[in-house]
Amino acid sequence: CPLLDMNDVFRILAAMGLSVQDIDHFAIDGWHAHSRNLFAWNAREHHLPRAAYIQTPLDVDLLAPLSVKQLDISYRSWPHYAGHALGAYCSSPFSAARRSAYLLSWDGGMVPYLYYFDAAVGAVGTIRNIGPLFSIVGDLYAEIAAGRGPFNANPTGFESLGTPGKIMAYVAYGTARADLIDRFRKYFDTLPDLADATMASNYNANLDILRQIRADDAFNKADDNDVITSYHTFIQIRLLESLQTLIAAHPGLERRLCFAGGCALNIKWNQAIRNSAMFEDMWVPPFPNDAGSALGAACCAMIVEQGRTALDWSVYSGPPFLNDE
Repeated sequence: CPLLDMNDVFRILAAMGLSVQDIDHFAIDGWHAHSRNLFAWNAREHHLPRAAYIQTPLDVDLLAPLSVKQLDISYRSWPHYAGHALGAYCSSPFSAARRSAYLLSWDGGMVPYLYYFDAAVGAVGTIRNIGPLFSIVGDLYAEIAAGRGPFNANPTGFESLGTPGKIMAYVAYGTARADLIDRFRKYFDTLPDLADATMASNYNANLDILRQIRADDAFNKADDNDVITSYHTFIQIRLLESLQTLIAAHPGLERRLCFAGGCALNIKWNQAIRNSAMFEDMWVPPFPNDAGSALGAACCAMIVEQGRTALDWSVYSGPPFLNDE
C-alpha cells in the first residue's frame, strides 16, 4: 500500500490556510531505493524518486540534492544522513552564532558518520566529510538484547523501535564485564572498514556477526543482564575511542558537536561524550530520531535555496492545537 497519499499533504496545508502555490520549495527525506517510495496521487499510485539513505559515494557533497519534476510538483531530496546532520546543526545555538561544529549522524540502519560544518567558508559555510567512526549499525543495540532478560526474541516492527530506550535504562541491572566487552570487540573488529565498495554489504555483515554472537556459548552461558550491559558499554567505549581518533586527526577544527539520529536518544552515550571533555560544547536536538527527518530535509533546502543556516524556532513552534487534539 502507498506510504503516503499526497492529498493528505494538501489537506494539511489547507487546514493552515496554505495551498501548493504558497510553498516555495518541497523537500523530501532520502530513504532506501527499494522500499517506502510508493505514493498515492489522485487515486493513482506512483513511485517518487528520492535521494539515498546515505550519500553515494561517501565523499560526495552532502548538500547536493536529487532534483525531480514529478507530476505537478518539483521537489528536491537529500540523503537521510543529511537530514539528521543538518537538522541538528540548523537548530543548534552554533548556527545562530555562525560557529563551526562537528556533525555526528547515527541512525538504526546506519553506521555513525562524522561531518564538519565549517561556518567560516563562503557566505553560507561548507560541509566536510570526516568519515565513519566504525562499521557497526545502530540496530544491533536492540538485536543483541533480543531474547535476553525481558526483551522479546522476535519483536514486531513498532515494538523494536521502542526497545532501545528500555535497554538504555535496563543496563543498570547488569555488570559491564571486561571479558564480554573484549569478546564483543574481537567479533566486531572483523568488520571491514566502511567504504564505497563495502557499503552495500555492511548491514548484512553486521547480521552475520549477530548470528555468531547468538550462537556463542560464552554469551549464552553468561547472565543476560551482564551481556546487555557489556554490549552497551562496549559501544560506548568504541564511540569515545573513535571520536577521539577522528578529531585528533583534525587539530585545527573547532571542538563543538551536534549529534542526531536515533542513536542520539541514548542519554548515557551523550553523557559519556560530554564528560569526556573532547568538545567544548555539544547539542542534541529534541527531535534527534526520524521525528526530525522532515525538518532536516527542509533545513537542507533552506541552506541550498536561501543561503541560511539558522532556524528561527523554539520547542513551542508550530501550528496551534485544535480542540479535538
